[in-house]
Amino acid sequence: MINNLFSNTVTLVISLLLAGCTNTYVLPELPGPAEAPQYYNQALAPEYLIQVDDQLVIQSYYDSLLNQSVTVRPDGRISAVLIGDVYATGKTSLELASELKAKYDHFLDTPDVSVNIARAAPRRIYISGEVAKPSTYEIKGTLTLVQAIALAGGMEDTANINQVLLI
Repeated sequence: MINNLFSNTVTLVISLLLAGCTNTYVLPELPGPAEAPQYYNQALAPEYLIQVDDQLVIQSYYDSLLNQSVTVRPDGRISAVLIGDVYATGKTSLELASELKAKYDHFLDTPDVSVNIARAAPRRIYISGEVAKPSTYEIKGTLTLVQAIALAGGMEDTANINQVLLI
């Protein structure tokens, strides 16, 4: 045992001494924007489009009676104070705010309206078949296939893992 400990200590000391003898690696200089524009001009993610089941907050700085919280209905519309139903899905919050301002312009002198997305509609997955708890699950963040199966309680003993269908 002592001989083995001595051998391991000697090996460690020799390794450390040899590591000190190696040359240091100098990192190359980063290219500038002209040489590598793909690193400097990153494309922005596309703007979020309103969808069914989103919760929106409509606010007006000048007229607090216009402030409201609405949920986008299954038909894609919201019900806004004074103007009634407005189609909202497929629009950005700025596009919807602009449309609301135009409609409120008939009723108000200064129709300043902003639309904020308070809660985006949850993304859902459907897991069925030979899993412990087949059901509909809400996705929060990212989810891999293995994590989704684990969320459903894992595969049953009767499951044929060579015949998994992912749609």
